Amino acid sequence: MSGFVFSDYDGRYSGAIADMEKKCFSKPWSIKAIEEFVSFDINNIFLAIDKDGEDKLASYISFTDVCGELQIANIATDEAYRRRGAASFLIEKLKEYAADNNSHLITLEVRSSNNAAVSLYKKHGFEEVGVRKNYYSDPTEDAVLMNFYL
Repeated sequence: MSGFVFSDYDGRYSGAIADMEKKCFSKPWSIKAIEEFVSFDINNIFLAIDKDGEDKLASYISFTDVCGELQIANIATDEAYRRRGAASFLIEKLKEYAADNNSHLITLEVRSSNNAAVSLYKKHGFEEVGVRKNYYSDPTEDAVLMNFYL
């Protein structure tokens, strides 16, 4: 995990985030959607930058911070950085942020078929707490609700 540098959202990475969205999600956020998301004070995006890769974006995590709860919106990792610790690096940074800001819960939804993501979240202490039936489209699929309690 030492190969990454943490950064808060930086507008110069909007295009890279949007490109990663297209590769990772069936309904990707556009550059405009990303910029609108971060325009609200309750929303943020953390970045993992490859310190040896000419400031290349390795991974990002977007979230909302409301009333002591953090809701992960999206987390994605460039294919070249998968299984190299970039997402884990950001999840740990988010947990640090939560503790520093007296948050008591981090929550997320994940596609029920996304076994790699479910395993990643469990590795970081998230627990399955429920299911949202037919939450996702393209294709239609249930979401697994997962929480991390601080």
